[in-house]
Parts: sequence; structure tokens; C-alpha cells
Amino acid sequence: MRNHSENPTISIVTICLNSARFIRHCINSVKNQTYPHIEYIVVDGGSTDGTLDIVQEYNGLVNKFISEPDKGITDAFNKGYLLSSGMYIMYLNSDDMLRDKNSIETLMQQAIADRFPSIVYGNCTIIDRDSEELIFTIRTDFTKRWIPWFHLYHTIPHPSSMTHRRYFERYGMFDYSFDYATDYDFFCRGTLKETISYIPETITDMRYGGISTKDGLKSVRLNTRSLLKEKQISPIIGPLMLRVLRILMKVRSIIKKTLKLNYRRFLSDNDNLELYKH
Repeated sequence: MRNHSENPTISIVTICLNSARFIRHCINSVKNQTYPHIEYIVVDGGSTDGTLDIVQEYNGLVNKFISEPDKGITDAFNKGYLLSSGMYIMYLNSDDMLRDKNSIETLMQQAIADRFPSIVYGNCTIIDRDSEELIFTIRTDFTKRWIPWFHLYHTIPHPSSMTHRRYFERYGMFDYSFDYATDYDFFCRGTLKETISYIPETITDMRYGGISTKDGLKSVRLNTRSLLKEKQISPIIGPLMLRVLRILMKVRSIIKKTLKLNYRRFLSDNDNLELYKH
């Protein structure tokens, strides 16, 4: 694979398991890219729902493809890295999509202009899983040293970032012990020491409902462990922050339940009122 400084190769890794519903959108977003030097890798965990048939339709696009049982997301991420040969590696999961045909071109132009930083990333929009309507946008600029780089909810969004191979060589691959916070820990290890470039443009659309959204408290706990491991927070502050966040999350849950209950009562009262009018 070409890795000349003027036109470096990017390896895009898509991991999947029974992803027939969305993977075609993901693959097409890679197929439509204007940047020509892309190595596309698909790592499947042993799908049985038709995912493999869809991937095989793109034999001319997909450079490397494996399908075998794995130990989860972290294992699949690491397999993708080991298969890659590009200067930069991007992880675009099967229910994510590059925003437009120039997404990779935009990242690469920035990388070349900034003399190949360790990480280049842009904004990532979170969209509804079914309607694809915008929910919110992740647009934190971690290149500004005066803000807290890594706190308990935010990190560089991996679907809209590409990481230089030397970052892996210096800090290792993804850590199995961090489960679905493995990307948080991966970026936590080296970003305070490495060069980073941020582009204030949307690079990727990510569907809401991934595994890390299903247990917010566990994610926060794992993130705290990573921060403590990397000595980015003190052993006193970390547990205290976790306790405070646990309380806040419980309060938020109570408020959401109360609002839902009141909304149902409102609908019920309106229905009764309509019946009374008739």
C-alpha cells in the first residue's frame, strides 16, 4: 500500500456482526469517497443474517475481509489494525457512515498541511437509528490545552478520526479490560503527549444506540479507571467525581421517568376530555 507523504494510504476498518440492516450504507459511504488511496478492511464476527452476502457484493472495494468468531469489539478492532498497512487507521463501524464524498479527502488534506499529526479528527453527528434525524453533534476541540482534555463523558470520537500508525506503535492496541470504553482508554494513553489536528466539520454520522449508550454508569466507571491509570486525575478526585456523577445520573433518571409519567397522564386526560365532549 502507498504511504508516500504526498498521498498516504488510510486503512478504514469496519467491524460487524449481524449488520445486514445498515452495513450497505456504511460500505457505500466508503465507496463514494473521492480520496483514492484507501485500504478497506471488513472484520466480521461470524454473521448469520446476510451480512456476508452484502460484503461479498463489494469484492472490488473491500481489500481484506475475514469472518470468524471473536471476543468482542476490542478483539475485532485489534484484528483490523493487524490487517492494516496504511499510514493512518480509521474505525468506521457498520452502522456509521462517512458524511459526504469528501470526508477522507478533508482529513488527509489537514494531515498533510499539519505534517502528519498522530490524530486527525472532525465532528461526529449522532443520528436516530431509524429516521436518521439529528440528535446531537460531538464537536469538542481537544487541541485547546486550557480545557479538560479527557473527562468522564467526552473523548475524540473514533468514527470521525484517523490515527497514525506510530500512535499504535508507541501506545499499543486496544485493551480488552476496558470493554466498550476501549476507544476512550486508547485515546487517553497518548493524546496529552501527541500532536492532534481538529477540523470543525462533520466527518461521520453515527447511529444512536451503540453498546456504549446502553450502560452510561459503567462507561463512566471505566473512563474513570482509565484516567486513574494514566494519572490524569488524582486517586482522591476520581472516586469523588464518580459518586457525584452517579447521583446526577439517578436524578436524571427520576426526572425522565416523571416527565414520561406526566406526559402519559396528559394524554389520558385529553382522551377522557374528548370522550366527554362526545
